[in-house]
Amino acid sequence: MWEAILLPTLQYLVEVHCLGAPSSAQCNDYVALLETNQILASRAQGWIPPLGMMVRSALNCYMETGAHPSECGTLCIDMDLAVPPPFILPLQIGETIIPALVDICSMRYILCNGMVPICVVAFLVLTCPSEGIRLVSRISRNGLRGNITFEQKDSNEAVVLNVNIEDTDALTDKDYSIGLYENPVDYSVRDYCRNAGKLLVDLTKFMSEPGKLKSKEIRISPALEPDINIIGLNGTIWGRSIHVRSKNAVGCGSIHGEALDGSDVQTKTVRARFIHPLGGSVWFRTVEFSSGHSFSLIYANLYDVTRVGSTTQHQWTLHATEARFASEDASEENCQNLPEIFDPTDNLEHCNSAEPSSCPVGMLDLAHGLLSIGSADDAAIPKQYVNTQLVVPSLNSQVLYLIVKDAEFHENFYACAKLKPSSVRSATASFSANGVSGQLKFLQESPFEPTHLQTSLNGLSKLASGFHIHEYPVPPLLDKDAKVCSETGGHYNPFVVDQSRSPPPAYGTHDEYELGDLSGKHGILRDQESVEGFVWDTMLPLWGPFSIIGRSVVIHKEVANERWVCSTLLDSRRLTRAVVRFMYPLVGTVEFKQAADDPEAETTVFIDSLVYSDTTASDTSDHGWRIHVKPPATFQDSINWQKRCMSPEGQFNPFGIDKESPSYSLCSALHPEYCVLGDLVSRMGTLKIAGSQEKRSETRVFFTDTFLPLAGRRRITDRSIVIYGDDHMNRGERLACTKILRAFRNKAVASKWSTNDFLKKIVGGSVEFTQESPYDPTVVRVSLGGLDRLARDYSIHETSVELENEFPCLTTGPSWNPFKVSGVKLEGETTIDEREVGDLSGKHGGLNGLSTLRTSFNDSSLSLFGSTSLLGRSVVVYQPNEKMWSCASIVFGYDPSEAEHRSAIASFHHPGGFVRGYIRFRQVRYKNGYESETYIEVNLQHNGDDPNKESRGHNWAVFNARVGADASVKYQPARCSAAGNRWSPVFVSTYDREAYDRDCGRNLPLRCEAGDMSGKLGPISIGGRDGHFVLSDTHYPLCEVALGRDNGMTAKSLVIFDEDGSSLRYACANIEPDDDIVRTVVVQKTSRFSFAEFMKEVRAILGAPPWMVVLNMGESKDSHSGDCVQLLIHFLGPFAQRLSQDMAHLQAGGSLPSPTMSIPGLPIHPKRSLSFKPCSQALTRVPENDDFFDQSNVGNSGKPGLFDAALVIGLVMFSRVLA
Repeated sequence: MWEAILLPTLQYLVEVHCLGAPSSAQCNDYVALLETNQILASRAQGWIPPLGMMVRSALNCYMETGAHPSECGTLCIDMDLAVPPPFILPLQIGETIIPALVDICSMRYILCNGMVPICVVAFLVLTCPSEGIRLVSRISRNGLRGNITFEQKDSNEAVVLNVNIEDTDALTDKDYSIGLYENPVDYSVRDYCRNAGKLLVDLTKFMSEPGKLKSKEIRISPALEPDINIIGLNGTIWGRSIHVRSKNAVGCGSIHGEALDGSDVQTKTVRARFIHPLGGSVWFRTVEFSSGHSFSLIYANLYDVTRVGSTTQHQWTLHATEARFASEDASEENCQNLPEIFDPTDNLEHCNSAEPSSCPVGMLDLAHGLLSIGSADDAAIPKQYVNTQLVVPSLNSQVLYLIVKDAEFHENFYACAKLKPSSVRSATASFSANGVSGQLKFLQESPFEPTHLQTSLNGLSKLASGFHIHEYPVPPLLDKDAKVCSETGGHYNPFVVDQSRSPPPAYGTHDEYELGDLSGKHGILRDQESVEGFVWDTMLPLWGPFSIIGRSVVIHKEVANERWVCSTLLDSRRLTRAVVRFMYPLVGTVEFKQAADDPEAETTVFIDSLVYSDTTASDTSDHGWRIHVKPPATFQDSINWQKRCMSPEGQFNPFGIDKESPSYSLCSALHPEYCVLGDLVSRMGTLKIAGSQEKRSETRVFFTDTFLPLAGRRRITDRSIVIYGDDHMNRGERLACTKILRAFRNKAVASKWSTNDFLKKIVGGSVEFTQESPYDPTVVRVSLGGLDRLARDYSIHETSVELENEFPCLTTGPSWNPFKVSGVKLEGETTIDEREVGDLSGKHGGLNGLSTLRTSFNDSSLSLFGSTSLLGRSVVVYQPNEKMWSCASIVFGYDPSEAEHRSAIASFHHPGGFVRGYIRFRQVRYKNGYESETYIEVNLQHNGDDPNKESRGHNWAVFNARVGADASVKYQPARCSAAGNRWSPVFVSTYDREAYDRDCGRNLPLRCEAGDMSGKLGPISIGGRDGHFVLSDTHYPLCEVALGRDNGMTAKSLVIFDEDGSSLRYACANIEPDDDIVRTVVVQKTSRFSFAEFMKEVRAILGAPPWMVVLNMGESKDSHSGDCVQLLIHFLGPFAQRLSQDMAHLQAGGSLPSPTMSIPGLPIHPKRSLSFKPCSQALTRVPENDDFFDQSNVGNSGKPGLFDAALVIGLVMFSRVLA
């Protein structure tokens, strides 16, 4: 009988192993087994296991010889001979024979290493030893906090349970229950203990003091509780949850894994996201061990968005196809054409539905039963399953689809979703300001695990106090004295926790504090020089509608609790961005961000501000806003007083959801699948619009939406947003509308190097700058070569490189220092705000002793957006003793297949004018209509009697008509009178001049008229060093832009007003297209050859100013043994093509009857032909890599035409005549 075999065995082994070592682990194991044998005996009356004979043989060996069982080699040999591995061991319970799979290695280990009792008690789950796993459930809710761990070093050993929970609210003893529940905790929702599923095991009965919250080393045999197993063949507690309950409170936490030393556990998570007619998700999480053992956890939470209240049962299956045949969207069309069931082991032919293990693993309904689907508010619907046969494959070459069949007609599918990999979410807030450096890194494996927070901060200097997550991202720094941390809103508190009722810092549970109150939950930073630490947080989601990604972290200073340093929480994923820009009757921007190529991921929505631009002076609220099917047909549609914004048609509703259906009551941020996709009000609430710039911060909002795709078939880009309002001021129901445009990152590159070195030794490589949005840091990638250990530092300088200079780097101005940081050289560790913005070496390391440099870094002080953009500036490499060596201009970087570069110029070259120089505008326009910032290079000097004059405070503006002879009129009140009025293509109201002057500025450039350059960027200087500078404009539509209207700036004029804010017009010029054509010219080099004289003569004959015919000195070089010089000349401006052609004509020995650029009424320069002769040797052969008429650049295709070919032939013939 069972007792006859088991009891003497256990009693004997207790005596053996507890003698002299009463606290050993083996002794504890055997005592626990002996104490529970009565339970086993009552459950299995009549056990007669053949294994018992082996056990008795081993014990006889031990008793007769005195040897340890591990020394009973004969027994092991006999076993090897008698039982070939693996074998089926028949276990008899009563009249039932149960087959148990036993590996001979495990049997030898069990019998020959003194582990007989484990084998005897748990023989139904015999497996080889596992890697050793610790599972943990972390709890911090409703006053209950702590952790519960499960540990199992071998699958045949007991699971060791440790309970360490405290009740922070307990004033008296309470009775508690601790239960193992079916489902995991979903930390992305507020009430995350709600969907627990059924109770599997009441752990309270195992506690040393039932009803208490602390207990150590509780050993539970899987044979006693089959549901308590970490990696058993029949199931696992991994991925389930623990709930601790008292009379008035419940705390809970998911059970997730932590591998012990030396173990190797791999996890893989994929998700099937359903939108319509089912909503919700099915998560598949596969856990694999190095031994080959694995299982998958399947968590299903699906609801029918077309009905409320009823629950239906559905078959559900997995199907597979090759990745190249998979559609991006799991739609009805591609689901109907899916291949056979997912069957990696080819079980379909042998499938017996009575034995699910014999069938394909894709038949989930056979393994787990029908899938229950109800409503989103039904807590009984979510359910987790454990599947020991399913291993989710890599989805690189194979794609899986989950199909849910119709509840009534089982042959028809009801819904379908593609399984997509789900990666770890992480966000980082990086600090480098006010002496504080370091980062906070937040990481969450999945919605079913708490968030881990890794803190590494230095330079706190015992000045810090609290630190919190705030509502909004950190805005770009436009001025050194700007308080950007004050623009981040309040503490992030979506659950409206009353902070005054929160416990002291670190004394309560996470739900008792504001979600963003990190110092409340984890302790303040007072009296700390630095902090290095790791904590977990159950109320800090990186998934779902309450995600913290994209918001900010603010560290407060203890003195006056002021906001000290701050940083945006940056998503680690590559993102897609879309923008909305309202222009009338309100101005403002909306920015959308979503993980690239994942239209099912959350989308952040940030409204920076909404301010009226018409005559409305009061604030308004409760404005609805919706996404509509089409963009506005024209800009006129947004200003039509009677039928405003009607062309966008109705709301975007790709699933045809009925808003009158009872199920629409469940439409919310938590369940957007119930909503019309374009219905932003039901998910995010209404909007406010400010009557003035002073109130703009009150209109700022930040949302996270769980279904607002920026890519795929149901994307919202290229549609429109319509803001609704009442019939105030007869504007109609639709107040404003504009197009949603896919936005592109700004990229700049410095790669075309010039040198100050007289030996022409030059640096090679590039420095690339990339910024995703104004709220992101700039990523800098440095790849420099040719340094030859001669370089020391490198930095960004104020202006671009002037190519026609023997020492071009001297023309770049000082180091870029917009915030006027002290120029004192700093030693040691500093934060980036203590350095000049352009000081790349000081912030990120220099070039000393390097031959090459390959590095990358983030820099939050560098910007490619706004008024402090580094576009149009330059990178300068220094040698020791602060000697400039090489330099390169920073220009746009873009893919020509996606965008095109546009340039325009206002050229002040009239000899009778009052200003000499140019203002050049450059912008990149993408094919979808999105436009980059416009960077503006200003290079102006006074003309006339006092060319060295310096003046400041000149207002300037773009006007809507062209100028002519009036540009040189001496009588100032009549000067530039043909320019008309200031250009304003979007009807910004200036009726209330005081309100306009108050609101228009760098902080809100959209509130300015587009032509009001001084309003947006400030006045300019003329003359001296201050007359050459670079600006950047965010509201400067250089190109012909969207909305079906030519809003471009070309064909307009630019007017400069007199100094010190005068309203008198001082100078003006037309804004013209600006081409850039490059031509190589080879001329004879005489002993008296001068680059300056050559270019002076060329410009005089062509009638062109210096900024339209420019020699690239760095690319000029001797050729043909020094007899010739090869020149690279840029022809720029609106006449670039003609200038280039006329230059070729001059080179061929011809003359020009009149200048290429002639000004009516002015005398023609008497010299009409070029005195410099072409190089005859250069005409008899084509130089390597340099075509005589090489044309390559922005304004030309680079292919020589018939005219050029004829010129080449003519030049060759002419050279032979000369010879």
